Amino acid sequence: LIPQGGLTVLSGQPSSGKTWLELLIAFAVATGTPLFNEYKTEKGAVLIVEEENGIGVLKKRMNLLRKEITSMQITQLISFIKHT
Repeated sequence: LIPQGGLTVLSGQPSSGKTWLELLIAFAVATGTPLFNEYKTEKGAVLIVEEENGIGVLKKRMNLLRKEITSMQITQLISFIKHT
């Protein structure tokens, strides 16, 4: 989905789930776990340049994901994101 060493821009309407998607991708790459339990990732460093939300929002969401991602199936996780 994202080439190694590549740059990706994610855009969309407000409240469309962009931040959640970028955090899921970042989590998968940072930990080397498959994205959506389907797409192989290689563990590596991640840089997020976030212009829409502040650092507080990102930290809160990443902490939520970190707590939930290890104990939820992907369909439950998507549902969790949609209702957060």
